[in-house]
Amino acid sequence: MSDEKGTEIQHERSLKYAEFAHAEHMESFKAVKEFGAATVKYLVTINGGGILALFAFSGNIASKTDTAIAFAKIAPFIYTAILDFSFGLSLAVFTSGIAYINFNALTNVVPASGDLFQWLNGTKVPEKSYMFRSIPTLTMWLAIIGSLVSLAFFLCGCYTLYQGLESASR
Repeated sequence: MSDEKGTEIQHERSLKYAEFAHAEHMESFKAVKEFGAATVKYLVTINGGGILALFAFSGNIASKTDTAIAFAKIAPFIYTAILDFSFGLSLAVFTSGIAYINFNALTNVVPASGDLFQWLNGTKVPEKSYMFRSIPTLTMWLAIIGSLVSLAFFLCGCYTLYQGLESASR
């Protein structure tokens, strides 16, 4: 009788541990998801803001007759900077789509509390296929690289505009 009671206590402990581990894992998963979403929003904001600021700046300079010569010098740089910001914005949107695919794929890979409970009690848990395990890793790296390249395009656009302003001041 006491052996059954010990098994029942062990069973309850395993269940509590599985629930706790799953809740902790889901909380960290949620934090990473929110951080990724915020990063994509920032990339869209800085690249899109760069484009809007350049349009406003270009319109202001072009409307003044005394700066028409300076505008002619800086126009190719503005065009290139707008292209850089546009590529950065496109990559940020691409990264957003990749992040969606990543989080969708992770829902098929992350073990649920029931899987953890089965594993703790020695029951065989069905193995996820290699394809389901590799998609989150691939999409994670695509999102990271896309974000970094988007940021690099933003920095290139800023530097290109700086070069244009330097050439116009000479």
